[in-house]
Amino acid sequence: MFESYFGDLYKQVIGKHPDIEPPVERPPEVGRNDFILFVVDVYLDDENNIEAVSDIHLVYYDDEKSQQELRNDDPFEERSPDASIQVVSDFIPSLEVFREYVLYNLRCQIRDCYHEMGMEPPEEYRVLGRGDHEIAKRYRNDDIPQYDHYHDEHADIPGYELDFDYGFGELGKASAKSLADDETDRSDAEIQALFDPTGTNDGGLLDTVLEAISNERTDNSESDNDTTLDTE
Repeated sequence: MFESYFGDLYKQVIGKHPDIEPPVERPPEVGRNDFILFVVDVYLDDENNIEAVSDIHLVYYDDEKSQQELRNDDPFEERSPDASIQVVSDFIPSLEVFREYVLYNLRCQIRDCYHEMGMEPPEEYRVLGRGDHEIAKRYRNDDIPQYDHYHDEHADIPGYELDFDYGFGELGKASAKSLADDETDRSDAEIQALFDPTGTNDGGLLDTVLEAISNERTDNSESDNDTTLDTE
């Protein structure tokens, strides 16, 4: 059932893989490593089951660093969605892991809603990672200093942590941290032990996982683009 609703989105997310043809082409002005957000709107029925989902919408920045949105087919154009999955190109090794990835995105969005209301979220939503794109603009806006960078998987925020492992357990979290932090010492014994507990592989597994994730996530940051909030 999950695949019928979100299988195309999974292919879009891993679409940089040479054997995968993403369902939606990137706009010509968006380079392979430029930021682009994939959005699927979700509609629920009266029993809170999925009734329908939209096709994949695209959010990106043009050459003038202005945000653009390319909307595709939507089953209920006059109806507000009950949820909106917002994800980027990433390395997700299986559809099963992608299901957890989607749920984690929704957890992050719930976190963002609490912060938008000026409230601290419950403990289960004190997580780091990409959530609501529009709310995250506040986190990146230096003119709104009261917000921390909750969208950053490895921000140093007391009480918050990355709680998604990319299907690799603690090894996946360490890989993501190593990619996110240029100052991470990959020879650090504590990190190395996650990848090579026997001390015999000379970091081979570390390199494999790092390469897999980095190839998909080359630049999903929109930090250099527009952080202006739509106040209308």
